[in-house]
Amino acid sequence: MALQNISFQLSPRLQAIASLVHPGGVLADIGSDHGYLVTWLAAQGIIEKGLACDINTKPLEHSRSTVLRCGLENKVDLRLSDGLKCLTPGEFSQCVIAGMGGDTISEILSGVSWSSKEPVRYLLQPNSKEDHLREWLYHHSFQIQEEHAVKDGKFVYPILVVEPGEMQIPIEQRPLFYAVGKIGENNIINHQENAYLLRRRKAVLLRLEGKKSSLSQTPQQELKVLENIVEGINRRLQGLEGEHLYLVRANEDMRDTAEEYKEEHLQYGETELHGSAMMDSLPFDLWIRQTLDNASPETVQPNWVAASTFFAVRRKDERVVGMLDVRHRLNGFLQQYGGHIGYGVRPSERKKGYASEMLRLGLKYCCHLGINRVMVSCYQDNEASKKVILKCGGVLEREYLHREGKIVQIYWITLPDTNK
Repeated sequence: MALQNISFQLSPRLQAIASLVHPGGVLADIGSDHGYLVTWLAAQGIIEKGLACDINTKPLEHSRSTVLRCGLENKVDLRLSDGLKCLTPGEFSQCVIAGMGGDTISEILSGVSWSSKEPVRYLLQPNSKEDHLREWLYHHSFQIQEEHAVKDGKFVYPILVVEPGEMQIPIEQRPLFYAVGKIGENNIINHQENAYLLRRRKAVLLRLEGKKSSLSQTPQQELKVLENIVEGINRRLQGLEGEHLYLVRANEDMRDTAEEYKEEHLQYGETELHGSAMMDSLPFDLWIRQTLDNASPETVQPNWVAASTFFAVRRKDERVVGMLDVRHRLNGFLQQYGGHIGYGVRPSERKKGYASEMLRLGLKYCCHLGINRVMVSCYQDNEASKKVILKCGGVLEREYLHREGKIVQIYWITLPDTNK
């Protein structure tokens, strides 16, 4: 159906929700207000049918007026319904619950016994108490597939894509998950996700300061949990945390970790540790001093560029699975061969998808540094590395013959403008 019958535009918030709707089937909009979203989706032909539902008659009449004005009586049904209670399992495949508090959304989902059992895709957009909603979803057999942030006016909102199923999140990671969910885990953080993370960090910091200044004694463990949430949000803002891994800057306390990591490579007959900033050829004391000096433009050694060297740590068990080295700019040597990012995965953890996530984290960190075109290289015969680079958006620029007769491929990855 053409759009000439539509006399309204969706707000940025509703437009973001609409962009996440899968084509086809029946969509239920709970708390549809004026019915704009479901009517627009039906007019566009994105959904076959819509169910505009509200608990009160007045907003339902607003929806009726919108539907009639657009001539979509055959495409949109109106239901006076307390949440999901007047709907039946199987009559819809997608459901939007938006524009209300997270506690209210959880009450709507808990209002029927079948919400976590039927194969329904939920698009949830809480205006507040999203931490309450995420915690409730975790404990009631829902899994968050993805999350997005949308800025509408002065406010920024999360949108959760949810389906029935269990989530497996280690207990120590749950406070951060409840606070910010999956926002900032994957891909480059856009300005809306950045704004959301900043808003959530501010809220946690205010809570932390309130606890510290409270006349009653706050347990140290509770303060530590809040501090860890702030630290986790900071890692996401810098691009240092992903879905399965997070990055830890190389530091003097990681001697045993570094030695054990190096030893595994040697046991596999590998003497070159990719992404390690020469940890393979230097004793730990010299390597860590050099690495810390090279992290700042003021102390970087002559003929080198400032670089950040990280260990990639698996979130579920704190095991180091790889190393990543991000150069803040390119000199002549790096332009010819090394590029902005070097990375490597320990032999026992390969073919598990960690290389792709590590490169994505490296790209996110480059974005944090303001680098919008990133050079990455690999040997032509390294099929695994080529697949990782291409998967992350790499475009082959050139090839040349390097040492030992090997051909090196140079790729460039253009990062999105995070200000848009």
